[in-house]
Amino acid sequence: MEEKIFWKPMLKDFASHFLVVGLCITLVATIFPTSYFLDEGIRNVYNLDMNPRFVFKTDKDDNVIVVRGLNPEAWRILNQIEYENRNLKNVVNDVVELAIAEKYVVEEQLNEILLVRIDHEKQEEIFRTPLSDWLRE
Repeated sequence: MEEKIFWKPMLKDFASHFLVVGLCITLVATIFPTSYFLDEGIRNVYNLDMNPRFVFKTDKDDNVIVVRGLNPEAWRILNQIEYENRNLKNVVNDVVELAIAEKYVVEEQLNEILLVRIDHEKQEEIFRTPLSDWLRE
């Protein structure tokens, strides 16, 4: 007597439904870019290439909207500063001063730290410059 496996038809149905749902999600994501739903006022993204690691998101006037710390050292520094709606240079300066004070960064390393600006809409790098030069401008 042949034994019937009752779960095989259910598995086929699940797989076909999973495929349809996945295709629908892909279609919606293709038609509506994610920037349509998220980060409305963000114009630029800056990566501060040092340890601790930070990503700054700014508006068109380079006022900081959001800062994300990418490691525990960055989170400790972010807990000590106010950054919302402040000019990016002031916030970066505060971050670097605290990183030096906490001995995460040595002042002589500032020539080696890079600030990278990425256009949020086009997702392309705009410039890459040593932090010490950028803070002097």
